[in-house]
Amino acid sequence: MRAEWDIAEYLAAGRLAHLLPDYRTPGADISALYSQQLQITARVKAFVDLLAETPGAR
Repeated sequence: MRAEWDIAEYLAAGRLAHLLPDYRTPGADISALYSQQLQITARVKAFVDLLAETPGAR
């Protein structure tokens, strides 16, 4: 079982096939860990903000 974005090129090339196309896997949690002691860059802050705004984010 892999994330679809991770295997998209293999599916498109026919190297992999969906065996259970109606089966849905549970969502995966993503965590953002960074040191509070270090200055956070604008790029990291934007990414963390995007994750926080994503539906289902905690």
